Amino acid sequence: MEGEKTAMRNFFALASLGLLCGCGHVSNVEITNTTPRILAANASETYPITMQFRVRSGEVERSSIRAQVVVDGQARKMERDGSTGFFCEYGAPKGRNSVAYYFDVDYTQRGSDGTVKKNIKTRVYELDLSNRYVLGLDTVRGIPGTCVTVMGRGFSGEDQVFLGDGPAETHFESPTTLKFFVPAITAGRSYRVTIEDRLGPIPAGEFRVDPALLNASPRAVELRAGRKAAVALTTAMPAPSDGLDVNITTDIPNAIEVEERHIPEGHNGVSFDVKGIAPATGSLYVAIDGHQTLTMPIVVRE
Repeated sequence: MEGEKTAMRNFFALASLGLLCGCGHVSNVEITNTTPRILAANASETYPITMQFRVRSGEVERSSIRAQVVVDGQARKMERDGSTGFFCEYGAPKGRNSVAYYFDVDYTQRGSDGTVKKNIKTRVYELDLSNRYVLGLDTVRGIPGTCVTVMGRGFSGEDQVFLGDGPAETHFESPTTLKFFVPAITAGRSYRVTIEDRLGPIPAGEFRVDPALLNASPRAVELRAGRKAAVALTTAMPAPSDGLDVNITTDIPNAIEVEERHIPEGHNGVSFDVKGIAPATGSLYVAIDGHQTLTMPIVVRE
């Protein structure tokens, strides 16, 4: 292990001395590193290092392109993958958890004075081999309140699941299993799922949030002008830390008065009063994040 650390230090020392170019392109060509920054460790300890070699301008003899990846100072030939791609299957030493590498490409450019052999070297990249990764979600869509299982490896009690930018209630089950509950967020769209701890985020896929049903009792309101009627709402799951706003509108605004309401954290619902002002027939529309809009018939009599 100490030998590997020494090799890494020597490798980065070369870069600091300016022996490696700090950019991925020269005037007429460009190298794009397509290797992920982190790869999940595997039993065969073999990992793909990939890049794209693109001609920006000028005439390059494509058959002349020879690409290598230099890993910890040792050059390895890269094979072609399509018209512009190159790859190398890197066999990591047992127990290795990080790799330093750069790309070294020779090619021939044609010009008015004939052909010229050229070389481009990139900056040094790092690749982490992680024993912490996600295999998948047991379901990829559901309503707020749905319990979702995340399967993978290297989980801990510090992990927090996020849907988009918002946290979800997360429970650590084992190093290979996490569970989270879909929060009451805007439904009808997909959210990026990530797992975060002090080491940073790892992607876990996407989850589509479908609208949940919002229940009310009674389901229709009938009252006399000058009287009040109480309506109890029930949500699919307890409200999050900042609560849930209840947006109530009507198509007979001159006939009724409705008080604004907010569902506090941890509560599964709230009650509100409807006051009759003048005789009319219409509807109430109740909207809460993560739920289908509830339409309630309302009649105000004299």
